Amino acid sequence: MKSKPFMFGRVSSAMLVTLAALGFALATGIAAASDHWGIIIDVTNSPKDDAFFEVGSDVPGTVTFRVFPAGGVPTVAGTASIPANGGLVTSENLFSYAAPDNKTALVQASFDGGGSAAVLRQQSAGEQTLVAVPATATGLGFAFRIAMGDIGQGAYIMVGNTGAATTLRLEFNGSDPGPLEMNIGALEVVRIDVPPWRANHNILLKATDTNAKLVVVLVVDTGKVDQTIIIPVG
Repeated sequence: MKSKPFMFGRVSSAMLVTLAALGFALATGIAAASDHWGIIIDVTNSPKDDAFFEVGSDVPGTVTFRVFPAGGVPTVAGTASIPANGGLVTSENLFSYAAPDNKTALVQASFDGGGSAAVLRQQSAGEQTLVAVPATATGLGFAFRIAMGDIGQGAYIMVGNTGAATTLRLEFNGSDPGPLEMNIGALEVVRIDVPPWRANHNILLKATDTNAKLVVVLVVDTGKVDQTIIIPVG
């Protein structure tokens, strides 16, 4: 599975955007679970691409970062300690732990101190995108509803499976020929391209296994890349 090249949207200040995203995650409530699952996306296959997890908390503890390479062995990508008065820590470049021929991968940040907030930051040639990554209790599920409006210059859905293999089913509104199905393996990431005629559709994506724990990211190219994690409905 190979991601097509897209350009990242430029931001004026990485730190300000990161703090804003962390503030949003904290303001909307910190779940008791302290695992955060995300997807790093190989948009250019360039050695200059970087991806970092940033994790913050107001309590002390240790954050463990993990990368699940395509077709490879899960790897601990380092640890970092949040001090007694709280703070923020940043991982090493997560792409350096991914498969060299396909750097798209599931990634995880686990915090042993309690509640935490996380942001996944990807950058290439000075341009970057940031996505707030909710804790497991909020961010993972088996069913997701996507209101697909204008898809700009292109759009796709990234699905990461944190559990056992299952089957994905996509249902669309309107005069559609029928649902689509595809398999996804354990700890695998798949890409589902959204063709232009799917614009202005309501999309229901769900696993046939209701115990599945998926993370879903919608990516839209509007001249810059916009990414958002879709919160599950089930």
